[in-house]
Amino acid sequence: MRKNGPPRLKWRHLGLATAGLGALAFGSRLVVAKGEVSWAPYLDQWHAELSGIIVPLAHGNLGWRDLVAGNNEHRVVLTHLFCLAVIALNGAWDNRVMAVGNMVLDSILVAWFSAVAWRFLGW
Repeated sequence: MRKNGPPRLKWRHLGLATAGLGALAFGSRLVVAKGEVSWAPYLDQWHAELSGIIVPLAHGNLGWRDLVAGNNEHRVVLTHLFCLAVIALNGAWDNRVMAVGNMVLDSILVAWFSAVAWRFLGW
């Protein structure tokens, strides 16, 4: 225990608190998206993921240039890698799985950011 100020959270309590915040963020995102996520590609997904990643993968000629290819004015390498991971884990491309996967990544980011904030703010 510190002499000046309140005691800091123990690692176990910090882990439980951040996991709780991450679960809260995930649950709230699921409630908001319930029934609103379509199986069809959304706007830029037609070009970036379907014709840019999935078609070359299906034809067996997916290369690193396809992963770093531009989409509009962006280089969406992490999105392409996430798309490949979903295909590898799910067996097929599905926009609903992509949406839930993005929600999981957002929730992990909320949990990590809250843990960092708690440790640096000394709570």
